[in-house]
Amino acid sequence: NFILDIMNDLEKKYFVYQDENVIAAVPPFARYAYEIWIMPKKKIAGPWDLNLEEIESLFGTLIILKSKGRILRIEESQQYK
Repeated sequence: NFILDIMNDLEKKYFVYQDENVIAAVPPFARYAYEIWIMPKKKIAGPWDLNLEEIESLFGTLIILKSKGRILRIEESQQYK
């Protein structure tokens, strides 16, 4: 899988978050500000192959990233005051 190969080759500095099931990382060739890729650590055909633990892990990652984004926006807005 091309995308998994890319994620496996990424340096740790690109990782935003990871747990036992998923990796969230900024691709080194990101086109948009705050672009983050979230993908499972194991190769699967699609999201329908995720088990309950992996779905919960994905959902938890989304919540964590959303809260980190909110913190970043607050810090940035305070920086320009």
